[in-house]
Order: sequence, then structure tokens, then C-alpha cells
Amino acid sequence: MHLLIIPIVICYAIATLGCFPRLENVYLVALAMPATNGTTESPEIRIGYFGLYSGNASDLVCLCSAAKTPTTLAARLRQSSATFPPTADVESLIRFATTIQSRIFPPLLATSGLIFTLSLLALALLKRNLRKSLTIEKSSPARQPLASTTPVTQAAPGMQFVVDEMARLTSSQKQQNMRAGAELAGWRIRAGNTQPSLQWSIVACLVVFSISIGLMHPQASSGGRAGGPAPPRAGGPAPTPPPAGGPTPAPPPAGGRALAPGARPAAAPGGGV
Repeated sequence: MHLLIIPIVICYAIATLGCFPRLENVYLVALAMPATNGTTESPEIRIGYFGLYSGNASDLVCLCSAAKTPTTLAARLRQSSATFPPTADVESLIRFATTIQSRIFPPLLATSGLIFTLSLLALALLKRNLRKSLTIEKSSPARQPLASTTPVTQAAPGMQFVVDEMARLTSSQKQQNMRAGAELAGWRIRAGNTQPSLQWSIVACLVVFSISIGLMHPQASSGGRAGGPAPPRAGGPAPTPPPAGGPTPAPPPAGGRALAPGARPAAAPGGGV
């Protein structure tokens, strides 16, 4: 069950990558211009966490937006094979896209990554504790908080959902302002579908993982059974039996009490010899 962490990390990597081949459909929102002159494709800008895809749907150009200004990105886009109408204000579109990336995504995404890292650390400490533990009472107190820490990973994709919803809300609020300008008239905004699907997959895997960890390592009491003796340590002496309810002592020898050394037996009743 611990191997379930592998698809979780892979989904996280795919969801947060900026520009990567064959991942053009992994984006949060897209700014698209309606098709004209009978064409089926229209130029668009797809916004991800750390990158932008620009151009037609069949020929997208990847632009890494990290530490770059909208003017620089617009110049690189004009030099690429991406096709945009001459009247389109590409720099304004890219400025709007980079504003979403720089002001909304990083804080929540960083918090999500921090929580996920802490959960991985808790899992590593849990496995280390299980390897070193010898007895129930020794391992259980340390195991309980570590096993209960793993469900915190569900908060990480939850914060990514907040990012996604904020991006959609921001897009809908800005849509009227963008269409109000003559140079941006006709552009429309749509949300991506692959990105939320990946995030829901992360949540499903984390729920299964957290429930499995809780079932594999239940919280046992450190004192063993209530009211009973503590379990013996491995390799140690056997515990002494409790006084109450212990084994019956051996009966005295036949004829009464045992005689002390050198003592004569008492005379029989009636003076017989």
C-alpha cells in the first residue's frame, strides 16, 4: 500500500509542470479567440501554473513564464510560429495571464507543496518507527501521531482546488473588462478539464492511502489489556505471577507439619509408646 505514493507524486508532477511535450491539455484557463473565415481552429493562450501555451490548438508554442515580463513573452510569441491576428493585443493578454500566475497561484501552491512534504516526512518517520520497534508498548505511543498525520495530505489537493476555483472566478470577473476594449473584443475564456481531473485523482489516491495506513497500524493502548499484566519484553525474564489467583502451594508432608532438625515427634494421644 505504501507504493500508492508513486502515482500520487506522478500526478502532482504532471499537474504542476510548466512546459512539457504532450501536456498541452493540462492547463487551468485558456484565452481563446473565436474562429473566423470558416476556420475550425482559433489562436489561444493556455495558462498553467508555471508556463503558457500559445498558438493554434494543433500547433502550440510553449513559453516558460518564470522570471519573464509580459513584453518579453509577447516578443517571443511574435517570433514563433504562433498565429495571432495583427489587431490582437497579445501583450495585454499575456499580462493578464501572468497576473493570474504571479498573484493567485504561487502562495496557495507553495502551501500545498509544504503540507504534502510534511506528510511524506511523517510517513518516513512512521516506517522508521515500525522497523525499530520491538514491543507494542514501546512503538505504539510514537506510532499513533505519525499514523494520524498522514490524512493531512488531503489538504494539499484541496488547496489546489481553491486555486482552480479562484482562477475561474477571476476569469469570469475579468471577461467583461477584456471584451470592453476594442483590441480584445471577441476573446473568450474557458476552463480546462484535465487539470481538475488530475487533482481529483490525487484526492482519491490520498483517501485510499490514508484509510489504509489507519487500518494497517491501529492505535493500540500502551499498557496492554485493561487490568492485566504488561506483555513481557522479548528475551527478558518471565513476569512473576500475581499473588491473587496464583497457583496453590504444595501440601505439607504426611503426618502434619514438617519437623525441625533434631526435634522428636510428639507423643501419641493416650500415652502409647
